[in-house]
Amino acid sequence: KKAMKEFALRDGGFTLVELLIAMAMLAAVTAAVFSLYNMQHKVTRIEEDVVDVQQNVRTGMDSILADLKVAGLGNFISPLGTYPTPIDSSSSATDLTINTGSASGAAARLDFSQPPNPSTNTTFTTSVVAGTPITFTLSSAPVSATANASIFNVGDKVKIVSASDKGQPASTSFTVSAVNTPTAGTLQLTPAGSVGTVTFVNGHIISRDDSPGTYPNPNTVHYCIGPAPGCGNSAVSAAACPALANCLLRIVNNSPGDSSVVATDIQNLGFTYVLDNTTLEKNAPVSTDFPNIRAIRVSMTGQTNQTKNLSKGPKSRQLTTVAKIRNR
Repeated sequence: KKAMKEFALRDGGFTLVELLIAMAMLAAVTAAVFSLYNMQHKVTRIEEDVVDVQQNVRTGMDSILADLKVAGLGNFISPLGTYPTPIDSSSSATDLTINTGSASGAAARLDFSQPPNPSTNTTFTTSVVAGTPITFTLSSAPVSATANASIFNVGDKVKIVSASDKGQPASTSFTVSAVNTPTAGTLQLTPAGSVGTVTFVNGHIISRDDSPGTYPNPNTVHYCIGPAPGCGNSAVSAAACPALANCLLRIVNNSPGDSSVVATDIQNLGFTYVLDNTTLEKNAPVSTDFPNIRAIRVSMTGQTNQTKNLSKGPKSRQLTTVAKIRNR
């Protein structure tokens, strides 16, 4: 009976050693689960950062390509260059200046065959007198004439240039005084100066002049990585460009104060140029090369910043493309 009683007592619970062993096993399992969760959480954060960097690179590239499409549009100098003075003259291989008639890309073509004019009209001859409004008919391409007119606002400063020779049929600036009035698809422009009788033809370009300088200076759009000496300044707030974020800046009309952050975490930005009659790419063209540039290769690299310590160093994503210069 005594032996049976002792066996029953032992069978009724766990010894201290057994409890310690069970707790040790539970701790090991818990640690393994936590380690797996922590590793998965870290991987997720890193991948999210990589996706953000990849998206930043795409956003930056899309912005540059969009401006390159209007390089030289409505302008009378080379589409690319350093006009009037380079913001960052240290290297043309790591920054880019685009010359265009409108930094905002607001431009439309004239087409006098559109209603309300006779369908055979290809020219429009009128007297350009300071302060006297003139109504111009816009083309219906690439969208409707009404939509083309609607990209302009009353009070906008515009200029009219020839798409073929980049000259100015009327050497004066205009102010938009009415949009889609009196007929949809028209702009009413008031000239700043008197230049006499002028013949405008289909295909002439009206472009909004976003430059603060004296007409007829072209608009410039400059891309570089900053804020840094020669690329942006304190006008770019810390909120818009966090410390060590390596921001891709778009600077309009050579004014560092007019800087906008296009993308962050851009580590490298590079440009090489293809000139006429050659297949070789040039890193840093001289001033005489700019009118002869027919294509530009844009290369951009982004690196993770927030999670670089979690992955034993930054991870990078690179995008490279070639853009043809259309308006030469």
